[in-house]
Amino acid sequence: MEGFVRLPAASTLVASGITGIASSLPVILAASQVAAHPWFCGGAVFLCASAAGCVVGEWNATYARERQRFLIDQFFEPEIDSLRQFDSTARLNIMRVSGLPGLRRLRFFRTYRMGDGGDAVLTLKLNQGVAGVAFEAGHWAVGDMEADSWRDARGNGGPDACRHMTQDQRDLVRELTLVYSYPIRRLARQGSAGDVRPVDDVIGVVNLDSRQESALGKYTKEGLHKALLEARLPQLALVAGYVLT
Repeated sequence: MEGFVRLPAASTLVASGITGIASSLPVILAASQVAAHPWFCGGAVFLCASAAGCVVGEWNATYARERQRFLIDQFFEPEIDSLRQFDSTARLNIMRVSGLPGLRRLRFFRTYRMGDGGDAVLTLKLNQGVAGVAFEAGHWAVGDMEADSWRDARGNGGPDACRHMTQDQRDLVRELTLVYSYPIRRLARQGSAGDVRPVDDVIGVVNLDSRQESALGKYTKEGLHKALLEARLPQLALVAGYVLT
């Protein structure tokens, strides 16, 4: 654009400043008694150079997270706005797997219309609740919280929609009447020159929930239940997989 001057990224400016200080240290220290200790001068330069690298790394990581959220929001925000026209209590969220092996948990990565609800702090083991069913099975799961039952894409199901959850966790979700959960798969290239496609590795879940009375019956009657399971949630999970991979 004419007349537009592109300024350096903030991370570049900060790193340049630290690097400049590092390059000036030998001159500064030469005028002091510290110059009698060459190892001190070298160590200080090394520390400043390392700090510059850390600053650049942190800025890059922050920018990457902002890009992730921006891209995801382009798909999830219109979806939740559309759902809210039908169900004013509808909420969406993305949970991703994090933690060391043996201690991995599903934690919120992005939430939509959840506000400051008590369940905003919820974390789940990989086998807990409707999300745990979807994660372990690798296909959708639905929890009818009013009937306290669940079922999945393969026809499995049973009582206790909050399966394997602690009492404290159950208390956090006690107001929910309906939960949909769809697995997010990691994307990988198929072959050396193949297309990028979802693989079997599940890295999280997309959840939709409601607090509307008789929610499952209303969603089914309006055709939304089928649309969510066959098109809308799979598309959101694909977008999340692209961003999180």
